[in-house]
Amino acid sequence: MADFLEHLWQAKHNQQFATSTLTTRPDFRDWAITSAFYSALHYAEACFSTRRDIPTPNIDENLHAFRLQLIKYEAPRAQGPYRRLQNACWDVRYMTTRIRWTEIYTVEKARELVTGDLPRCREELERAFGVNLA
Repeated sequence: MADFLEHLWQAKHNQQFATSTLTTRPDFRDWAITSAFYSALHYAEACFSTRRDIPTPNIDENLHAFRLQLIKYEAPRAQGPYRRLQNACWDVRYMTTRIRWTEIYTVEKARELVTGDLPRCREELERAFGVNLA
């Protein structure tokens, strides 16, 4: 099980990749969006690792749903940006919409997710858990 610093390192690593990819290769914005979501996931996991009262999921439990529930109860203001990142990630990875993802997730929309929703999610997690994720 990863600890706070391992999750924090991975979150920053993913965030840096997302930012760099959008800057240098905006045509690969699907990977920037995916990386941004996994950055948010690791920021959340870093926060969870600081609390002994956070339950461990059952082995057969859907980990994404479990994590989202924890965010909903422990850091409700992070839920919106986290969910937008998660939905966008799934849309671009699994093409869950009837419209091509490239039409929905323009470069501008991807930038909004990476430079808006991801930092907002991190800030709200920091506030709710009283930790520094910078």
